[in-house]
Amino acid sequence: MIFIARRSFLIVAIATILSFLYVPAASAHLQKRHASRRDTSLSDVYTFLSAHNAIRIQHGADSLTWSYTLADAAQLWVNQCEFRATNGQLLDTSYGEIIVAGSGEVSIETAVNAFVADEGTFRRSSYLW
Repeated sequence: MIFIARRSFLIVAIATILSFLYVPAASAHLQKRHASRRDTSLSDVYTFLSAHNAIRIQHGADSLTWSYTLADAAQLWVNQCEFRATNGQLLDTSYGEIIVAGSGEVSIETAVNAFVADEGTFRRSSYLW
């Protein structure tokens, strides 16, 4: 149960960060699972990027690429296992953050759709860039 909760928080944390930040490619190719990369499979990476980029293209925004550095920062946040807002900033980084909550395991698509559904409350001026 804790594993599922942590995986759900990781999905939410990574999806959240990706929704606010364009990240250049960290490498020319995606690596298979790596100890410092936690449980983010190549399939999840593809799903994160596909879900976000499908929305971003509708708004004329650049496509996102995966950043393992950013994924590691999100994992550090998840490891704290605290469900709390951080005023839009992940830890002491320049990465943005917003939280989506749900019961059970939250799919990547569900998290992205929740961000999109909340679009009307977004205020660009209230976030650090």
